Amino acid sequence: MARFVSTYSHDRYVVRPRFRKSIDGGLRSEMVPGLAAEFENNTFDSEAEQLRLRWTDEERIEVEEFLRSCADFGHRISEPDLSGITSEPRIALSDLRTCLFVVTIDGDVEPCGRPASSEDGYCDKHASLAEAPQSKPNRSKAAASS
Repeated sequence: MARFVSTYSHDRYVVRPRFRKSIDGGLRSEMVPGLAAEFENNTFDSEAEQLRLRWTDEERIEVEEFLRSCADFGHRISEPDLSGITSEPRIALSDLRTCLFVVTIDGDVEPCGRPASSEDGYCDKHASLAEAPQSKPNRSKAAASS
C-alpha cells in the first residue's frame, strides 16, 4: 500500500493532463482522461484511488512513481513508513469488563463503571476493598442466641 502525506490538506499533482483527441479527421473529438493525485485531509492513498477511479495497476504505479520523483517529494510531500503499524483490531472500552464494586444509595444501585484491572473483577481503586477481610460477626448477638 502506498500512502502519501502532504503539508497541504487539499493538494493536487497532475501526472498526465486530460486532453481532447480529434478523431474522424477532426470531425469529432473525445476526451482522454488524465491522471492526478488528489490529497484529501493531507493524505493520498494510491490503492484506494485505484479502486475508486478504476485505474489499472500501471496507472497506479505511474502516479506513485511520479510522486516519488517530483521535486516536492521529501519537502512538501512524503511517504511515511507504515511497516510498524498493524491492522489488528483495537479493543473498545465497552468490550472491557467493568468493576464489580457497587454502592447502594437510597435504594439505587450505582456501579463503579471503571474497567476491571484485576482477575477478581475489580478496578485498581476497589481491588484493595475486595481483598479486605469481611467484618466479624457481632459476638454479643451470637452469644445471646446460644
